[in-house]
Amino acid sequence: MQDPSLLASSEERAAIMDGEVTEKEIRIATKSNDKNGPRVVVITESEYSGLSDNSVKTDCSFPTDADLKGKDFDSLPTISKIEYDTGTHLRCMQVHMSDGTKSEKLGNFSLQKTMDLTGKEVGKIEVQTISQSSDGKIGRVAFFDRANVLICEIKGSYTLSGTKTTIEIKPTEKLCGIHMKDSAYVMMGMAFKVASGGKPKVEDKVLIEIQDPSKDKIFEIVKAKQANKQHGHKEEFK
Repeated sequence: MQDPSLLASSEERAAIMDGEVTEKEIRIATKSNDKNGPRVVVITESEYSGLSDNSVKTDCSFPTDADLKGKDFDSLPTISKIEYDTGTHLRCMQVHMSDGTKSEKLGNFSLQKTMDLTGKEVGKIEVQTISQSSDGKIGRVAFFDRANVLICEIKGSYTLSGTKTTIEIKPTEKLCGIHMKDSAYVMMGMAFKVASGGKPKVEDKVLIEIQDPSKDKIFEIVKAKQANKQHGHKEEFK
């Protein structure tokens, strides 16, 4: 193993010698990727939940695929706010993005409530319909963070017995849009747009590459691994 004194300060060397960071992980951390350039996103759409029949009035994809095409992952806006109203199910909805743009309002009711996602990293979404038979409209939409903690939820008053769809958003992905449909009166269903193309972060316990190799960057790995250990996370460096 290379002498840790060539790589880190005394505090960092102590962490390295104690097994907090391995030589292989340091090599990964200090590998330059400055030739990679901007990371163009790939957009995927989740499974559609709800109804999609002849009663659909509006079919709204926001932002449009053309608006998302060719965007850099780091500068890609995410969903920041949802305005809505509920009764027995989701009645109406309008989505706002972090760049200030917003979708048209779907559903023929007034927007009465607001769900704020500003600054939140969504790691999972659950969408459930009211029933699997005649009423397949949306009864619940829930957003969870990276630690699987509920951020907020939209829920109607009916007991839910319909299909529940779960959308997992990986640490190298982000929530970047929605595809929703309504009838002349209420919301019919929805799917979500997820962008991939991000670089893994050490906080997410996966392999990383750093553009500006330095002792400080090496120490970031030490601190992140120690934090993961304190929270009982299993390391996944290879």
